[in-house]
Amino acid sequence: MNPATVDESSSTRRPWWQNKYVIYDIVVNVFLIGVNVATFLSIRHNKIPLVLRKEHTIEWFVAYYCIASIAGVATSVYMFKNIPERPFEGGVMGVAHICGDLLLILFLCSISVTLALVFGIPTLLWFILFFCYSLKP
Repeated sequence: MNPATVDESSSTRRPWWQNKYVIYDIVVNVFLIGVNVATFLSIRHNKIPLVLRKEHTIEWFVAYYCIASIAGVATSVYMFKNIPERPFEGGVMGVAHICGDLLLILFLCSISVTLALVFGIPTLLWFILFFCYSLKP
């Protein structure tokens, strides 16, 4: 073996839970779930009527958010386990985060429109940054 040759056969595979994208997705999902549950409990405690109750919009957002969150974390784990050299970011988790933010805005809009504008709209700023980042060549 030539001493100038670098041995690249030993790959340093890390466990999936050490991937920064998986950790980020789990932390953001836990944060959004906590904020949405706290907001919903505040609505129930103060007996505030929900916005868009007749069209079942909130139920659809909750169901879609749960499905997208589970599918997104599972996809991230699967991609990292099977193809560790390829970075995987975004995908289904971006949809889950947008859906969680929209659910939060709907809950806050039920309480007060001003509250939705003050706290809900800035939570979507990451979406604008992510969208601009994904457009670059």
